[in-house]
Amino acid sequence: MKYKFFARLAATIRSTLVVLLLISLCGCNRVLEEAPRDYGQQGNIVVKKGAEAGPDIIDDEPIARYYGSVALYDSFGLVNYDIKVFETDINAIEFSIKDFNDTILQHFWHELDSNFDAISIGQGLQIADVNCDSNPDFILALGILGKKEPFICFVFDPTQNQYVPLDEFDNLYSPQFLPMQQIILTQNFSIKENFNDKYFVDACYDKYKVDGCDLQLLARLIVYSSINGDEICYTEERVVNGELQTTADHVTEEMFNWSDWESEILMYQSLCLP
Repeated sequence: MKYKFFARLAATIRSTLVVLLLISLCGCNRVLEEAPRDYGQQGNIVVKKGAEAGPDIIDDEPIARYYGSVALYDSFGLVNYDIKVFETDINAIEFSIKDFNDTILQHFWHELDSNFDAISIGQGLQIADVNCDSNPDFILALGILGKKEPFICFVFDPTQNQYVPLDEFDNLYSPQFLPMQQIILTQNFSIKENFNDKYFVDACYDKYKVDGCDLQLLARLIVYSSINGDEICYTEERVVNGELQTTADHVTEEMFNWSDWESEILMYQSLCLP
């Protein structure tokens, strides 16, 4: 019965269309090339990581642009977002929030990794409430870097009344936000540890939640395959009282409790399909 839970992947593909429809309804976003516009009156100007990025590339055309309208509850109401991605000597994102009078409520530059590869961007922008505060957050794909597909996430911080980058999110391995479960799931193929010289690590799934502006690890599932390929087993770790503790150690597929993992992994894989 090896990999029996993956056999049910086909049955969940239909759910992908529903999820993608929900994502598209979370906000309107479009990608196009357009000359920079006059921002008019300026309000709160904030510069994050890479303070010199803006002046150096302000005259360059963005390689991608995402814009539309979202509602910020208990603060500004309906606002316009404008996110531009630049790939130059200094790779950066320009992030702007404006009201309908074209007044800038927030504007900052966020410098990207020097290995940023815009050509490999596949998923673009996702708008979702990742921290369950009723405000839309922005998840932006950053292409492919080695064996991982990094993303960056901007969450709304009500204490500052502005968007901030979610710390450590861009270091996650190919994260996907699952809106029905309100979690972020990642899959790491880079672990190559052996177990008793009979098994090797196939993959490692990490499950996170976002509490306010903090990314918090909830659980980890490590999938092992036998060297001869005839057996699969699992090790599960969960955060208990702030510490990662082993809750299942090298358990066979028949003995492992899939109730908290199966649907999430299947949904994750369907979202990762090209």
